[in-house]
Amino acid sequence: MKRRFAGGRRRKHAKRIIRLALFLLILCALIVYLDSRIRPVVKGMAESAASIVSANVVNKAVYDCLALEDERGEEIILLEKDSSGGIVAIHSNIAKINRLKAVITTAAQEEMMKHTDGAVTIPLGNITGIDFLSGRGPDITIKYKMSSSVQTAVTSDLSGAAINQSRHRIMLDVTTNVYIMMPAFNTSTSSTTSYCIAETVIVGDAPDSYAEMTDDLMNGPDILG
Repeated sequence: MKRRFAGGRRRKHAKRIIRLALFLLILCALIVYLDSRIRPVVKGMAESAASIVSANVVNKAVYDCLALEDERGEEIILLEKDSSGGIVAIHSNIAKINRLKAVITTAAQEEMMKHTDGAVTIPLGNITGIDFLSGRGPDITIKYKMSSSVQTAVTSDLSGAAINQSRHRIMLDVTTNVYIMMPAFNTSTSSTTSYCIAETVIVGDAPDSYAEMTDDLMNGPDILG
């Protein structure tokens, strides 16, 4: 009798272990499935939100800094002309360009440091993969942290504008790298925006000293992180 009782207890114990193992297996499979559905959505939304923040911050920093620099009355491009009025050389105001780079890099980085927290909200129906349920159900909010660095570089370009005309531009390239930290995974995004800080239309032949000016501009990027 005791042997039957002991055998029955062992069978019940074994059934409990099997049921627990099945439950854990199903739970793990569910977690893996939900993670595979949520991660791409969260990753895309977080990167998009970070890109919007960085674009707004950089735009404001660039326009504010350019407005302040314009008040100084200094020209970025200086033209050297001959006695007949023809342009024989293009000179860049390296001091102003370097100052612009430093000021814009610092302003953008300081402003980005104010945006270290973010969150994305996803309707529960979006993670099911069913189109009918998309946008439906309670919202799931996932918070994240952001860390960023800002890099600026100046480039110069001389191109044809029309017949017997050339267009000379000085461009400021601002690159923002954002690292996004989430509870389950991390991601990053990078974006570069170009701003024209000086433009000159040259009528006639392009000056020979243009190549020397481009060498002066390629003095390395400013980076803050």
